[in-house]
Amino acid sequence: MNLLKKKINYTVACINEFAARFNISSKEAFNYLYENESIAFLKENYDIEHTLSFDDAVDDLILICRKNEEDYCFIEEDRTAGTKIRQMMEYMIEDIVEIISEDQGIEYDVALAEVFKSQIYEKIMDEETGLYRESPAYVYGLYQDELNFGMIVQAEI
Repeated sequence: MNLLKKKINYTVACINEFAARFNISSKEAFNYLYENESIAFLKENYDIEHTLSFDDAVDDLILICRKNEEDYCFIEEDRTAGTKIRQMMEYMIEDIVEIISEDQGIEYDVALAEVFKSQIYEKIMDEETGLYRESPAYVYGLYQDELNFGMIVQAEI
């Protein structure tokens, strides 16, 4: 696994751990962490942060958020992280971010922002669509359709 893939996997896992701790969606967690510079913190400090437990990493993210936001508003939940389906969704997000980062030549945190703001993210995270079970190349094609046409275009068979 190359370093980019490791950084993407770690960042997405931290986002999901933050979301699980506060019982919010991964998208809400990403938006909050991105706005409060915690994603940038993970990116800049990957060499150290990835050696910590996820609990410690989330604690660090909380400190960064508290430092950068006056009205820190999350209440911690005692909840275990997701199911196999949520893990498959997480892997799909990681794969799509990696493809976008490499294909478009952009930093992975920018690619993360693009994915979390897209319709394709909503479809991946919707268990009923089953999109998380498709190949990353297929999902990336749908993402490209969303960019090119402003909507997801799925060919009829």
